[in-house]
Amino acid sequence: MEYADSGDLQSYLKTNFNNLSWDNKIDLAFQIAKGLNYLHNENILHKDLVSIISYLFYLIIIYILY
Repeated sequence: MEYADSGDLQSYLKTNFNNLSWDNKIDLAFQIAKGLNYLHNENILHKDLVSIISYLFYLIIIYILY
């Protein structure tokens, strides 16, 4: 997996999750979903995204329900 300036997404979330507001978490989840949608529309293969995306959307659902 390639790294951004702050490292990979999973490491970033482990380190910064509690420091992010719910608005930031939701925004991040939607940015990932939009990027993934773009990849699918362009028939670009990807890997290692499902667990992180599932986790973020799980958190969004908890936020909405509670």
